[in-house]
Amino acid sequence: MKYMKPPAPDRQNTRILRLAHQAVTLPFVFAAACCAWLFRRCRSDEQLRASDQLRQSRVRRGLRGLSPDHVKRPA
Repeated sequence: MKYMKPPAPDRQNTRILRLAHQAVTLPFVFAAACCAWLFRRCRSDEQLRASDQLRQSRVRRGLRGLSPDHVKRPA
């Protein structure tokens, strides 16, 4: 017994559904981006500098062929 192939989906319907999905999710994506931007802006200069120094240290260690994080011994 041969099985029938399912009909090809209507491309116009798929395009309309994708557009509707984008239109519905756009406000939520925009709100999430604004919250992330505000959270980043609320960090102090010292916090930004510390995170940037850590990132740069990891990159330098990676370029030297070392593990990105090294264990510091407590003083």
